[in-house]
Amino acid sequence: MNRLIQKIFENRGYTHEFLREFDNPEYQQLKDIDVLCQKLKSIKDNNQNIVVYPDFDMDGIASGVLGYAGLSELGFNVGLYIPDPTEGYGISQQSVADLLYKYPGTNAIITCDTGIGAAEAASYCKIAGVDFLVTDHHKQEMIIQAPIIVDPMRADETYPHQICGAFVFWQVLARYAQLYCTYFEQDQIGRLKVFAGIGTVSDSMPILYENRQTVRDAISICRMIYSDGTTGMVSSIMGCDRYKLVFWGLYDFFKICEENGIISSSEDIDEEFFGWYLAPIFNSAKRMNGEMYKAFGIFFYGNTCDVNPRQEFAEYLYKLNHERKELVAKKLHEALSFDQPFAPYVYISDADPGILGLLAMKLLQKNGVPTFVLKDYGENNKPNRYSGSGRSPEWFNSITLLSNVDYLFIAGHEQAFGCGIKTATDLQRFHDWLAVLVPDMMSKLDTAEGKPDYVIDTHWQNGDIGIDITCFQGYLEEIEEYRPFGKGFEKPVGIIKFTNTDIIEWKRMGSNKQHLKLSLPGGFNILCWNQGHLIDQRDKFESHTVVGSLGQSTFKGITSINFTGEFVEQ
Repeated sequence: MNRLIQKIFENRGYTHEFLREFDNPEYQQLKDIDVLCQKLKSIKDNNQNIVVYPDFDMDGIASGVLGYAGLSELGFNVGLYIPDPTEGYGISQQSVADLLYKYPGTNAIITCDTGIGAAEAASYCKIAGVDFLVTDHHKQEMIIQAPIIVDPMRADETYPHQICGAFVFWQVLARYAQLYCTYFEQDQIGRLKVFAGIGTVSDSMPILYENRQTVRDAISICRMIYSDGTTGMVSSIMGCDRYKLVFWGLYDFFKICEENGIISSSEDIDEEFFGWYLAPIFNSAKRMNGEMYKAFGIFFYGNTCDVNPRQEFAEYLYKLNHERKELVAKKLHEALSFDQPFAPYVYISDADPGILGLLAMKLLQKNGVPTFVLKDYGENNKPNRYSGSGRSPEWFNSITLLSNVDYLFIAGHEQAFGCGIKTATDLQRFHDWLAVLVPDMMSKLDTAEGKPDYVIDTHWQNGDIGIDITCFQGYLEEIEEYRPFGKGFEKPVGIIKFTNTDIIEWKRMGSNKQHLKLSLPGGFNILCWNQGHLIDQRDKFESHTVVGSLGQSTFKGITSINFTGEFVEQ
């Protein structure tokens, strides 16, 4: 093992046993998955109609796409219901009524990434004589009248790991194919695992255990589809038209990313591409009250030949996401400019509901504490005057800690959730409670939290390593073997410490001199994007620190090792 990697793992407390265990792709069977497969077999054998009802975030889109395409490929009479984000999360009785109006003759509804809390919808389906089949991955908080539920967070479930909604639905289809289908059909369902991997990253599931192989498989399939940028590989995929179209949709999305400079080769498609580009672009539809049918339509509209609106849809989402980024920046500036009496835990914003969660994430990154961003809907709003979203660090499990607060509504995941507070008095009480709870919890945190994975000290004195190009080169080659990175197994982040005497040249770069480049002996550089103004740190201080990571870049055929990060202002 490269000695820098070994030092990183030692600093994190990883043992050889853990490294072997967390890379094990095997997983246990979900409760009642065979019961659901038997029900699906009955639906197919009796030529009944089933409709897929997904959520509207990226995990929901991925779930709906793989479910609709998979059931179509397996020969079902299947429809896809496009959810309306303005109705909020979950499944309402009204939305089920709308589904039954759009799909008359529906015998069964199968949910994905949603449904575990849809008590009214399940009861309505029972009265209407429609089977309400639930696949979800959210925590069960109530009993609902659903004949079959497959959910790793079901009240009586023993499934040991966190998985996304798309992976749950894919497991159902894979098990169905294993029980009742040919090897060819099993392979067809296997290829749809690409959407389970995308859902895993987009829904911030831990990149541990079976999730690691799921993400690896998704990356491999995506790289195969994009190939060298031509249609040779995607056009060779067999199956029914609806099945083939989902892969053409991925290909068309990759081409839009190529046109906009996001990817230039298949190697650019990795877990970071899923998390930083693909998921935010698709999520922009729900966050910006966009046209949801276009987010799903990328995978199902047109055909593989002359009729192709999919690229138009992909370009629409790309532009919508750009508008989203500008809006978030504007609303973040406003939130930090106005008086916020409940900061840093609670902020009030007039932003649209789809933006509030992103603001909470930005503020969490700034303050490092659980953050709730709420919109004030007025005293007469029922049931909650304040409603919005929240984000919390890994050490603060919000659903577990807050679900029993009687004046607070909270639902979602531990670190990303929707929330509501009834009155102004309750808001004050909530802030006062957090102001005691959070500092107390932070005082008990492991002192290792927040520390860098490694320290480079140019003087080889107070760090894990000095400037060692050979070791760095080996590190960059070997660390790739440990991908994918993500929640629970983050990409290593280090710091480099240096003095003015170590630097050959301080240089501002870019069209507006917005970047900072520090050149050290041996061709090693420190790069700080959008921090050119910090060049004056050179004259004010002798010692400096940059937080970031090792990397390499190629310019005019010459590859160099560098450290890219953010200058720590003094």
